[in-house]
Amino acid sequence: MIDYREAAEDVPCGDILEIEGVLRIATASFSFGAPAIGRVERGIGYLAGRISDEGFMLLRVHAQAFTAATDTEDAAQLRSSRALMVDALTSLRRTLA
Repeated sequence: MIDYREAAEDVPCGDILEIEGVLRIATASFSFGAPAIGRVERGIGYLAGRISDEGFMLLRVHAQAFTAATDTEDAAQLRSSRALMVDALTSLRRTLA
């Protein structure tokens, strides 16, 4: 389990929820994938330096898998990578609560 508490007071939970929402929209329709990926990348970029390096790198790996799945229109991989990112973001939100 990754410890997201490093600099946790600097990360608003609303920003994390926004990233989760974008992931859900992108999963529902591939046509929303490209704009959603940019928003996910910006959201994760916002967390850089505000969460542990390990947590940040994990989110980046999941985001890259999400992007690849969108590019190849692989619905199963898209759902899988989205679920992993949402789980990581949920853990982060719980830590901040």
